[in-house]
Formats: sequence, C-alpha cells, structure tokens
Amino acid sequence: KQIPALNEVFTPSAETIAHARRVVRTFEEADTGLVVIDGKLIENLHVEGAKQMVAMADAITQMEQAAAE
Repeated sequence: KQIPALNEVFTPSAETIAHARRVVRTFEEADTGLVVIDGKLIENLHVEGAKQMVAMADAITQMEQAAAE
C-alpha cells in the first residue's frame, strides 16, 4: 500500500523525465563536452544527473508493470 504512494511522491514528472531524456540524447548526438538546450548550457555533470533520473523513472515503470501482472 505504501510503495505506490511513495513512488508517486518521488517519481519525477513526465515533463521532467522527457527533458532529462532530451538532455541525454542531445549530449550524445553532439559528441562534445558542452551543448546548449533551450538557451541553457549543459555540461557532463547535468547529463549524469539526467541519466540517473531516466534510470530511476525506468526502474519505477518496470516495477509498476511487474506489480500489475
């Protein structure tokens, strides 16, 4: 009973996850140390955080799907 509530509270919003995926994708496609997204300078530090967020969101989605089966 508590896990779904905790996941809801701590799971990033769909918009935040989409932005994180965009950061990772853009950085990988650019193959440089810096990119600019929406006028903001994105460095590797930001990309690592975005990758962690995407991994967390994907893990929560997988757990929810497994629990629904």
